[in-house]
Amino acid sequence: MYPLKFEPILKQTLWGGDKINLFKKLNNPTTE
Repeated sequence: MYPLKFEPILKQTLWGGDKINLFKKLNNPTTE
């Protein structure tokens, strides 16, 4: 799904809920 670069970032998001929300915003700019 994501480039290998994003794997460590995605792993970090699993440990940080705030980052998950931020990632969702980046993937879906229409949703706030």
